[in-house]
Amino acid sequence: MSYYVKHPKLGPVKYTYRRNSRSFRAYWADGIVNVSVPAFASPAQITAALDGMADRLLAGKPAPKTLFVEGEQQMGIFTIVIERSKECPSDRFILTADDRRLHFKVAMDVDLSHHNIIDTLRDAIYQVAQNLGGAFLGECLKTTATALGIAVPQFRLSRGVKVVGRCSSKGVISLSRVLLLLPDEVREYVICHELAHLKSFDHSPEFHRLCDSYCRRRIGKSERTLEAALRTSLQQLTT
Repeated sequence: MSYYVKHPKLGPVKYTYRRNSRSFRAYWADGIVNVSVPAFASPAQITAALDGMADRLLAGKPAPKTLFVEGEQQMGIFTIVIERSKECPSDRFILTADDRRLHFKVAMDVDLSHHNIIDTLRDAIYQVAQNLGGAFLGECLKTTATALGIAVPQFRLSRGVKVVGRCSSKGVISLSRVLLLLPDEVREYVICHELAHLKSFDHSPEFHRLCDSYCRRRIGKSERTLEAALRTSLQQLTT
């Protein structure tokens, strides 16, 4: 069973009784200290243990990994503005969308590095991307295919996060709404990759030569470089 206490130095601490544990073990997870507590430990012993570990834990506190920062930032085609506001309840946010400019008002004490907050804000942006994605990505696909001398294929919008592009055996290309949150060259790379599948359905050496030629013509970078950029961008987005 787990409980939460507030330590004067460490802030919120989650401690969990472990039946077979004989010692205290503490570590950082999700921005707070987690402590494994022996089943026999009393509240006074827990407090003493936390006091003794506090300085070491603070010295080793990992830097918060966060997708969002207070102020203005660019995320793909969107400009994201996050403003702290006294009018906003702690468990909610207020979103004002003006085309591609998304203005979030959040509570004064909200922790932007907390995974629940990250998920909530990201899901809201995904929904906006869902509304814009069909027209935007359809036009991107048309422009790229025309520039490469390829007949414009059928297109579908998808919700994929790990798989952001797909070409079916019938030549229908699916592109994820997530692409609207990624850098322009990464989005263009995914489109070039899927267009190459229209001529070479597998990932053979022939496919990679064709994809690389598309990437160099449209983006001026190699397929390998852009594939690495895609992995990095998705990792940052889903951290």
